[in-house]
Amino acid sequence: MADFVSKSITKSAERKLTTPIDTVAHFLALVQNILDNNPWGCTSYESGGKTIAAVVRGTEYYTGKVVYENAEAKTVGQISDVTDLFSVQY
Repeated sequence: MADFVSKSITKSAERKLTTPIDTVAHFLALVQNILDNNPWGCTSYESGGKTIAAVVRGTEYYTGKVVYENAEAKTVGQISDVTDLFSVQY
């Protein structure tokens, strides 16, 4: 796994992946693996008399970002998009 890279000013971080997620199927498999195996050790809890699982699928929105670089690896442009899963074209 790649390390998180801290970003200044804003309270966020980005993760540089060693292997890109190249298809929607691979992305969905990654999400399902997290749901099935709870790799972060989250704990379940009770709310309204019902037990809520430790890891659940909530509202889904995904952000994609493409960074364009020139031959010297300098960023010359970038584009971002936010979508829900149902508008993704397989």
